[in-house]
Amino acid sequence: MRIFIEGQIDYIYFCYGLAFIILAAVCATLRKQERERFPWGLMGLFGLFHGLYEWMEMIGLAIGDPPLFRTVRLLFMTASFLFLAEFGRVGGIRLRGRGPARWILLPPLAIVVAGGLAGGWAGLAVTIRYSLALTGGLWAAVTIYRYGKTQAAEIRKPLVFAAVLTGLYALAAGLIVPSSSFLPATMPNAEAFYRWTGVPVQLVRCLLANALAIAAFYYSRFSFHASEENRYLAVRLKFFHWALTLLLLLILAGGWALTAYMGEQARRAEIHEGNWHMASIVDRLNNALKGSEGALAAIESSSLMARALLWRTPRDLERANSALDLCQVTLDASVCYLLDIRGTAIASSNRFAPESFVGHSYAFREYFKAATHGTSGYQFAVGTTSGERGYYASRPIFGPRGEIIGVAVVKRNLDRMEEVLRFNPHFFFVNPQGIIFLSSLPEHRLKALWPLPAEVRKKLIAGGDFGQGPFPPLLAGEPLDGQEILLEGRSYLVTRRVLNPAGWFIVLLDPLDTVALYRFMAILVTFTLSLLTIGFSVSFQKSLESTAEVAAYENRFRAIFENAPGAIFIADGQTRRILSFNPFMRQWLGYGEADLLAMTLDDLQASDEEADVRRYRKKDGSLVDVEEVRSGVPFHGKEGILIIAHDISALKRAETILQKLSRQDGLTGIANRRHFDEFLDREWKRSLRDRAPLSLIMCDIDFFKAYNDTYGHVQGDDCLRAVAGVLERSLRRPSDLTARYGGEEFAIILPGTPLAGALSVAEGLRGGVEDLGIVHAAPTAGPVVTISIGIASSLPSPESSPAELIAAADRALYRAKAGGRNRIAS
Repeated sequence: MRIFIEGQIDYIYFCYGLAFIILAAVCATLRKQERERFPWGLMGLFGLFHGLYEWMEMIGLAIGDPPLFRTVRLLFMTASFLFLAEFGRVGGIRLRGRGPARWILLPPLAIVVAGGLAGGWAGLAVTIRYSLALTGGLWAAVTIYRYGKTQAAEIRKPLVFAAVLTGLYALAAGLIVPSSSFLPATMPNAEAFYRWTGVPVQLVRCLLANALAIAAFYYSRFSFHASEENRYLAVRLKFFHWALTLLLLLILAGGWALTAYMGEQARRAEIHEGNWHMASIVDRLNNALKGSEGALAAIESSSLMARALLWRTPRDLERANSALDLCQVTLDASVCYLLDIRGTAIASSNRFAPESFVGHSYAFREYFKAATHGTSGYQFAVGTTSGERGYYASRPIFGPRGEIIGVAVVKRNLDRMEEVLRFNPHFFFVNPQGIIFLSSLPEHRLKALWPLPAEVRKKLIAGGDFGQGPFPPLLAGEPLDGQEILLEGRSYLVTRRVLNPAGWFIVLLDPLDTVALYRFMAILVTFTLSLLTIGFSVSFQKSLESTAEVAAYENRFRAIFENAPGAIFIADGQTRRILSFNPFMRQWLGYGEADLLAMTLDDLQASDEEADVRRYRKKDGSLVDVEEVRSGVPFHGKEGILIIAHDISALKRAETILQKLSRQDGLTGIANRRHFDEFLDREWKRSLRDRAPLSLIMCDIDFFKAYNDTYGHVQGDDCLRAVAGVLERSLRRPSDLTARYGGEEFAIILPGTPLAGALSVAEGLRGGVEDLGIVHAAPTAGPVVTISIGIASSLPSPESSPAELIAAADRALYRAKAGGRNRIAS
């Protein structure tokens, strides 16, 4: 199980990052109102940045982790956890209305900087998780939980579940940190967690992240249904969520199968290449070692060796040395030498070298012990005299009676052999106990390939074949053929073969870069399909939200349209045919539905369309005054006209009455001063345009104050009404105007009338008032009420004004009064 999980760590990182990308997508698809109410945007930014960070971890496994890439990766991790902490802070403020300012994030950042300065990259990675991931994650979990408590029961469940998962993720990401040299990261770290549980912490985080994405995913559905206007989309959205979940699961399962298949194909290619390299190395070593057999056969067959061992005269030793020299040169051996029965070298091809074997005892060597027992001996060991790593082959030398009298030995220096085999960057020639005798990397020589038991280490040191130790291990365990191992941060495939019956073996470590690349290509395909699916999901949910909003607007408009206390209808912008209308319009105008749909705006309107106020024709033929508001709207693929019409007939009648009241004198019922001013100004402009004369008559009741004092104000008002009636009735043209100018003073405007005509009209007015016979018994007055009249006539010009005409008529009135009253002056 462990081996399987280790082989899938890259896909675990991919699923891990994808879960957070899904979380970001979910936060982006939440309803606009929900994003405004709670800071889901910050949670989405956390998901986006942390998902990208985890994918960078995956890429680092495939291509390595150079310093610049590591820097960018740590920046993304820091930013993601800062967004998570900011989500907790802002969410708390929105829930409670208060909370700490953004400066609260400065102390954790200071801890991160201090950790980086103290512990380098490892310290930086650890302090980011302790100060930001742990605290920020727990803060966010509490905030989500509190927000869930404010929601309805249906929505609360996924939120509480998401809060629990966020808290667990904060613990997994903030406490199980990478191994580091300072507390507390020395013990509760990712490596220790893996040893204790057999499960990498990345898998635990991946599962929590996926569960969190699912919780957020289903919360988005419930949140979307919170509004009653969106209920009708519930079934559609539910099936979409299930289909999307199933599709993503199928993509991930298919991606896992594709990744495993492509990785396996690359792995088989690596195995094939490793076997080819192994066969080549075995052949080279065997060929090199077999040469020692020929040298030993030549030495053993020479009688010179036995004579030297038996007699040891200078001449016999010299002949033996010459024979050893010849064998060493001919067979390209390092040293050929002869040991006596006690194991002391009496002749050697390196007798003249500083590290000469002559005189040294090698009785402790296994090759010597094997030869003294009558068999050939073979041994790989470090030379006690030369310090070289060599291969020793030995055979017994027999005396005349068949007894063993000495041992012939051929040593081959394996340093040169190691140089030849360096074409493989990770080659190890290892003894049965695990000591690396030959290696393509010099720093690995005479180390243990895996940890050695104490008794084995002690025995090896005592034997001296591989130096004095301490044999530090290179790997955590013994590598097996076909196994994938991790060395110095990179993955390798092990190829292992036994070389000889003694159990010595060769180990080749082939980098799994090709396997990682093939798996990465398969993950890239899965990544593309997943992003397309997520992008489609985001677009679909956004479209669904827009559809829901449009439907809500349509429902609201329909409610207004159907229940509005006024006519609302839509007409075709080109044909002007009525397309739609609300019930009020039928009730108001009395038409049936078919009647209205067969009509156009021209059929409906009974007045000029360009007028501010239009008139509609009801079915009974009566007309109503209408005020319209128009706007262009699209309607069923056409350009329509939206019309809102209000019946203002009553308002128009009221306006007419008000307008009349505002221009009528309240006492006499004739025009008031305001109406007089407007009428005179209008007629002045018309006379100026038509070059026609305009006359003005000013009248004043003689001694009216004395009349009021004598008879009282009630009779005075009756007198004013009587005089005004005479003046009004005396005018025969509709274009003339009689107005009360003020108090007991009246004015008559005669458009198109010259002075002579005005004099004639004035005389009729004067006589008519006198003929009323209203008794006026005041001492200063005549027997009846009379009027004095002043007349002015003008042909208006741009240089003159109505005020001049009024002033002239007023002066004439003054002259009439000064002349004795009850008379006319001009």
